[in-house]
Amino acid sequence: MSRDGLVTLGLLIVLSFPFWGGPVRAGEPPLTIVDRSLGEVRVRTLFLSDLEQYRVTHLDTSTPWTDGRTRFEGVRLRDLLPGVLGPNGTIVVRAHNDYFAKLPVRDLTEHDILLAWRADDRPLTLRDKGPFWLVYPLDALGADASRHLHKMVWQVRSIELVDR
Repeated sequence: MSRDGLVTLGLLIVLSFPFWGGPVRAGEPPLTIVDRSLGEVRVRTLFLSDLEQYRVTHLDTSTPWTDGRTRFEGVRLRDLLPGVLGPNGTIVVRAHNDYFAKLPVRDLTEHDILLAWRADDRPLTLRDKGPFWLVYPLDALGADASRHLHKMVWQVRSIELVDR
C-alpha cells in the first residue's frame, strides 16, 4: 500500500472513533466515572438517559458566567456518588479540554452540588458549558462562594474517585 493510502486509512480509523472517546449511544454524550477508591480501578460509563434515572432536581443560582439567576437541572453529586469514599477522599472532575478540579468529599455533604445537563429548560451543549456542568449553589454560599468557583467545571467528561 502506498504512503498516501496508509495515511488515508489511518485518518479513516481515527475519524471513526467518537469525539469524546467513549461508547456511543445515539446523540447522547457519555460521562465516565472512574473509581480508584478500593485499590482497584473500576470504570463506569453513564449517558444522559442513565443519569435521568436518578432523582432529577433543580438548582436556582446566579454564576459569574450567566445572566442573573439560572435554573439548572440535573442530579445532585451526592446522589450520583452515594457513600463511595471515606471522609478524606477526593473527587477529580475533568473537562473535555482537560481542565480539572479537585473536590474534597466533604463538599458533597456540605453543599447541594449539581451535575447539570439543562439550564433554563435548555439542554447544555459543548458550546454553552455542557454537556454536563458541575454547579455549586453560589447564592446560598454568600461570601464563601468565590472559594468554590474553580470547582465549577463545565464540559465535564469524567469524574474520578480517589480515597486518600
